[in-house]
Amino acid sequence: MDFLKTMIEFKWPFLLIEVVFLFVGIALIVIGIKTRKKSKSTFLIITFLGIAITLLLSWVLFWTLIVGYNS
Repeated sequence: MDFLKTMIEFKWPFLLIEVVFLFVGIALIVIGIKTRKKSKSTFLIITFLGIAITLLLSWVLFWTLIVGYNS
């Protein structure tokens, strides 16, 4: 538990930015699903973009927690 607490204390700015963008990706997925009836092309573009952002940020968040940001 102490290891996790120390990790979050040092990396909180990067984690905050990543979590905000993760929520943006999830919001894009929800918006894409809601616009399905109005426009099929908009639905596909927004949903694909949301899924791509969510998957990418999940991977980056995982690596930030496990490996860390070395600068």
